[in-house]
This record gives sequence, C-alpha cells and structure tokens, in this order.
Amino acid sequence: MALPKSPRSGGPRTAAGRQAVAGNALRTGAYAAQIVLPGEDPAHFQELEQQFLHDFAPADIAESALVHQLAVITWKKLRLDRIEHSHFLGLIHRPYLQLELEPVAHLLPPINALQWVNETRHQTLAERQAILQALGLAASLSAVPAGGYPSDTLHRIEVGAPVLHQHLLLQAAEYDAPIPESAWPTTEVTDAEFGDGIFLALACTGFCQLYAGWEWLHHHGETAEQALRQLQERRILISMQQSNVGRIHDDLDRAFQRTLGELRRQQNWRRDRATITIAPSSKSDKFSSTP
Repeated sequence: MALPKSPRSGGPRTAAGRQAVAGNALRTGAYAAQIVLPGEDPAHFQELEQQFLHDFAPADIAESALVHQLAVITWKKLRLDRIEHSHFLGLIHRPYLQLELEPVAHLLPPINALQWVNETRHQTLAERQAILQALGLAASLSAVPAGGYPSDTLHRIEVGAPVLHQHLLLQAAEYDAPIPESAWPTTEVTDAEFGDGIFLALACTGFCQLYAGWEWLHHHGETAEQALRQLQERRILISMQQSNVGRIHDDLDRAFQRTLGELRRQQNWRRDRATITIAPSSKSDKFSSTP
C-alpha cells in the first residue's frame, strides 16, 4: 500500500518569490557553495589554505581534497565569528526603545529615563561625575543673584564644568544674532519655553531640565547600574533565542571533525602501506626485509 505523500510547498513559484529567497544561503555564508563571498579577499583564503597544506602535507589528490575542505570549513567559521561579533556589537550599541525599559522601569529615574539610559550606557564614571558637577553649578546659576553674576562666573563655568560650557555655547549660537560669551551674564533674551530673562540663567535652567534624570543618580547609582546590566543581558538573550548562529557553529564543527577524521584515516593508511616489516627468515640470514 502506497503511503500518502506529505504536502510540500515546492518553494516559490513566481519570479519575485524566487528572487526573494535567492540569497538565503548567503546570510552567513555557512551553507553557500561559493567559498569567497562578495566583499571578502580571495588572497586571505589562499593564505589560510596554504597554511593547512603546509601543516598537513597531503600526499595525493584525496588528501589534498580533504585538506582543502578543512580550509573551507575554517574559513566559514571565521566568517561566522565576524558576523556574530558584528551583530552583537550592533545590538549592544543600538539605542534603547521605551518598550524595552518597561521590565526595569522601577529601577530607572522617574524623569527622562529613556534619554538617561541611552546616554549613560556609553559613559565612563568620570564622564558621569563631570555631568553631575555641571548640574550643581548650573542649578546655582539658574537664578540671577542680586547685583548680577560675579565677575569670575564665566571662568568657573569654563574650567569647572566643561559640559555646561559646551551647552551654553550651542544655545548662544542658536539665536538670530549669536550671543558672545562675554555677554552671557547680562544679555536679556526671550525663550520659547522659559520666557524672558538673562541668557545665562535661562540656559542653565534648560541644562538642569535636560539632565533632570541625572540628579536621581546621586542616590541611586547602584540601582542604575543594575538596570543597565539587566537591559543589556535581556537584549543578548533575545538575540540568541532569535538567531540560529549556535546551530550553524555546531554544523561546521561536526563537518570539520568528520573531514579531519577522514584525513587522518587516509594518512594512517598511507603510512601503514609504507611501513617496512622486519621478520626472521633463515639461520644464514638473521633478518630479511619484506615489503
């Protein structure tokens, strides 16, 4: 009795469908028949193959073919390592989305959490401390003192808070008539968000608002680090679950071991054939050699 045939799609039937799947084997190049893919340097593969030929010293065409196959598998494994490394770097450095923050929202600052996360994860401890120092100075300058700002105010900003100084430079340049640095403490401006006032006071107020989430860092530094670690680990885990890189690595490892085993068998067989057997033959000749 004939068994019923299992239904199969037969693959895409239209030209557009065939074109869409034409490069499936080239996503990682692990299963591609072409050894050197576009963008790769053939000379690098040749150097790798020459090293294998030097190390294994094949004696005939069969061994040469096996050594070549080992070089091809190794080339694909190196390519896969590059792809995997690039993928994870891209994943780690990609800005976070608001949706990704929900599982650790309770560990993040209540204000501007998304901005804080995307800025903080790339900054060193020294850079974070510099921002906190700039916030302290900006807070003290956000209200004009009675009698105006002291004469050393601009020097204190430039030397003690470079981050704030850069922010003020950018803000001053946005006006139709850019405000010179020497006039920051005295020039009156109109700000769309904060209204009328002295430029230095309004710009420092904007700086404090821009980095509002950083004030939270003073008292929640360890909690913040925990949130960043969890976000990164979650990203990596999701990527590993969605990727078949592990299976491809396993396939290439098995292929390498099979090919290496066959090469060793070929070499052992050749060595056994070339072995000269020494055996006793007669009383007159103590030993004779027979192939």
